Amino acid sequence: MICFVLKNSGLIVLFTKQTLSKNSMKLKIQSVQQFLLVLTIFLYPFLAVGHVLYLIPQFLLILVTLLKGEIKYNSNLLIILFLGVLSFISSLLVELNTVSPSYDLPVKMIVNIISIIVLLSDVNFKIAPSILKQIQFVVLAWLFITVSIYLKNGTNSIGIIISSIAAGDNIGSSQLYGAATPIEEVFLTKNITSMFTVAVFAIYLYFCSSFKRNINVLMFLIFFMTTVLFLSRQGILAFLVIFLLYKFNKFGKIGKSVVIGFGVASVLYIFKKLFDLKSSEDGASQRLDLWLYFANNYSDFIFGVGQNKLSFILMSNVGIDNFHMFFMNQIGAYGLIHFIFFSLFLVAVYLTQSNKNRILLVVAYFLNVLFQTFGYEYGNLFLFMIMVIPLVDQKIKNT
Repeated sequence: MICFVLKNSGLIVLFTKQTLSKNSMKLKIQSVQQFLLVLTIFLYPFLAVGHVLYLIPQFLLILVTLLKGEIKYNSNLLIILFLGVLSFISSLLVELNTVSPSYDLPVKMIVNIISIIVLLSDVNFKIAPSILKQIQFVVLAWLFITVSIYLKNGTNSIGIIISSIAAGDNIGSSQLYGAATPIEEVFLTKNITSMFTVAVFAIYLYFCSSFKRNINVLMFLIFFMTTVLFLSRQGILAFLVIFLLYKFNKFGKIGKSVVIGFGVASVLYIFKKLFDLKSSEDGASQRLDLWLYFANNYSDFIFGVGQNKLSFILMSNVGIDNFHMFFMNQIGAYGLIHFIFFSLFLVAVYLTQSNKNRILLVVAYFLNVLFQTFGYEYGNLFLFMIMVIPLVDQKIKNT
């Protein structure tokens, strides 16, 4: 009888060790997945090697997730897959029927759609609180590199901008573009990089809220300085919107009213100082011309004309190669049907999740694409990739 008990005890110990070993291995794989995810975020804004460095960890992340063999399919995932495929096919068909096809956007779209679906189907990949420190390192690295670039090239241009603001003068878009020239040798355009920084700021706030942590003043200033140094008016306004939304969700009725009042006053002040809609050289006034052109000619784009033809039409008539408006670009290039399919894809992804803080990611996505791109880039859709990954279920005290 004693022998039997000892044997069974040994089996229990062996089983426990095997279970712990498996759990340990799962945690290590999750750690690798999280590291690859953060690495894609860090590398994305850099122009080095033709702006493809971030694709290496992105493909590795997909590969590791698939090789784990822990993919689980359900009806929601199949619906999302169906809408994603329809979005890709509808854009591809338009390009195939143009005289000068471009497959750049459809390829980017399907790669990032696949990334979202693969991550959504992984039953065991969970983001740990350690990602907060990893993101802190990423933003600090960007800030250090940006400051170093300005110091290397001289700070006269930045000094002029600061002096003008201090004197109460209005700043035009041409001044900002001129001052930001040095950083565009290392990073993507100042607007795209600044907005990407805002998106990462939204992710950081999303994790802080989900893990029950407050963002401290130092990290707020680091994110803000990094965003501001790219000299993007859109980035500054978007940063303000994301931060106020974060604060809005944390306050009661009186606090919410104060946040709204402060937000409106701040936006009006920034708009007055940094925007000049009366000037034809101001980027904001040029966008108004683009949007007016779409409103007057929308029937020409209902079925889509393809990326290259859209650029040609706009350059010939307005002098800019895209509408700088999310839905106008999508409809113009690939038509209304594609726009509906892709919008439904995003809605379906959003509805699979229940974390109330995900609104920060959605708002950051639309702030990123609304006045800038088509919305298919990794730098946009990575917000939905973050959204579909569960978080470690663990309560953490405020710090």
